[in-house]
Amino acid sequence: MTGFSCSQSDNKGLSDQKALIVDDLTFIRTDRLLTLYSGDEVQVRRCIKVFCQSFNNWESLYSEACKRKDSASARNLAHRLKGAAANIGDVSLAERARQLETNHRENQWSGHDSLLYLFSEHLTQLNEALHDYEESTHKTASACVNRDSALQTLSDLKQSLLKHQLIDDDLIENIRTLLHLNSVKEQAEQLLLSLNVFDYPSAQQQCDNIIRELKNDF
Repeated sequence: MTGFSCSQSDNKGLSDQKALIVDDLTFIRTDRLLTLYSGDEVQVRRCIKVFCQSFNNWESLYSEACKRKDSASARNLAHRLKGAAANIGDVSLAERARQLETNHRENQWSGHDSLLYLFSEHLTQLNEALHDYEESTHKTASACVNRDSALQTLSDLKQSLLKHQLIDDDLIENIRTLLHLNSVKEQAEQLLLSLNVFDYPSAQQQCDNIIRELKNDF
């Protein structure tokens, strides 16, 4: 049976990512997790992700073992869940798994439905939290790319304005798109108006203002 572990090496390459926020998951003891992993919130998020991946098919395996009255397999599965749940701060799930491990050791089956239900509920909420986190991370990364592209385009535009070069329509449209993506629509339209009437001094000032605002937002 494959075990669950979350070593420090699992954290490689993740130090610059925002940690998963589990404060809204009432069954997770966040204080216990932070103590267990020395306050490393990124490691906490990583361990929860590993748990969800490792136990993706646990429910079906345990359910089948119970149907077969296979006490050895059911006991081993409950034992595995007990340790893994404790590792992610899910004290209630770990305790329920401990109780069922004891029951199966004595070839008793009462309570296995409650363990299946609790596991399913907690796993669903953990997966939802991971999904929300990853979606938020993706949006943040996209926003950074859009902002960097906008800053570079505005910098190039300023150089063209200083040289009194004609600004072509493709560049103007690119500026509009990038600035709208960065939620500076009003400033974008003011800049584009200045460009359309060849008011380059005003356009340069507006470029500076937008660049300053974009940098302050991050």
